[in-house]
Amino acid sequence: MQIADLMKKKRQRVKVRVPASLQDKLGAAASGTVVRLFRRGSIAWVLVKVKGSGEHEFRPQDLSLA
Repeated sequence: MQIADLMKKKRQRVKVRVPASLQDKLGAAASGTVVRLFRRGSIAWVLVKVKGSGEHEFRPQDLSLA
């Protein structure tokens, strides 16, 4: 997913392909709401609020529209 697509709407619902490091908490896939977009250096990150699990950071390429 492109950052420009996420910037069009606030609090957009997304599906997340969960990285291996979080799969024990969230499973292989999760869905949630975009909270904010930010950058660490040249790398973009998306903060997503996942139901029942709180807020987690994901890369934009791990997201798709719900």
